[in-house]
Amino acid sequence: MSGMRCAEGVEVWQDMRLDQHRNRHTYNGKPAQTEMGWDWLNYGARYYDPVVGRWNSVDPLAALMPSCSPYAYAFNSPLLYTDPSGMAPETIDPSRLTGSGLQALANMLATPEGRASLATFARKGETLLFSANGKTVNHTFTEEGSRAKDNLVLASSDAFMNSQGASRAYTDDSWSTQLKDASPITDISGGVALLVQIDSRLGEESATHTLMHEMEVHANQDAIRLNNIDSGINSGSLKVGSKDYTTQLRAVGNSASGDHSKLARGELQRYSNMSKSLDKAKSTTIYSKQYQYDVRIHK
Repeated sequence: MSGMRCAEGVEVWQDMRLDQHRNRHTYNGKPAQTEMGWDWLNYGARYYDPVVGRWNSVDPLAALMPSCSPYAYAFNSPLLYTDPSGMAPETIDPSRLTGSGLQALANMLATPEGRASLATFARKGETLLFSANGKTVNHTFTEEGSRAKDNLVLASSDAFMNSQGASRAYTDDSWSTQLKDASPITDISGGVALLVQIDSRLGEESATHTLMHEMEVHANQDAIRLNNIDSGINSGSLKVGSKDYTTQLRAVGNSASGDHSKLARGELQRYSNMSKSLDKAKSTTIYSKQYQYDVRIHK
């Protein structure tokens, strides 16, 4: 036991044994480092100072993100990104998925086509770690995705009335303006934000089919269009602020009909192959049948 005397003369006693068992896992579940008077959190690759909201050393992967401060936590957007290792913010956020949505994501990751679909939006070394039906799913992406600068959010929702899922593209991670409403001054050089939602009331099979549809029929088609815009800007054939630039941006946000036409023509082969791979892994035919039905209803 130890004690200290306050200014008023009241002696306050503290049991030092309680401090030995104090919870040292705080923000994001990271262990606190209190030696030598520090008040830092250990993320593995480096330490985070919660007082100023910054890292205390340069990002080991700073060369991959030259437009961002190497000391900023999660691109200065902690509500949208996480950085569980201190190496780089994650650009695929599955934290808003629940129940069958998490199992749908696990099913996609169980196929090579599903991993490739998600890899479009992943940073090299980014890890998806979550639990689905009591099992831990852990997948690390080994390559930098062509749209790694974008923010892909996967979410469950109970707000659907006439559909099972939806995909929307926003101009940036403020989520205030959709690309369908882009203007000549819209700047996508730092990436856009993509929201993929599925109905939280669906069972595992329907949720999996819906997530595959939204990722392959819409999100990855948006990625192709966005890459074409970037290529045009880089080559000089497309000028930022021009009418053509604005038209192409708005086309990304108004692409559902065209995407469904591609599906009806059988042009989205990876979607078909993903369904077959999952059927093989689960010894079923349900996902191939759902894909075929998806094609028929959009003809």
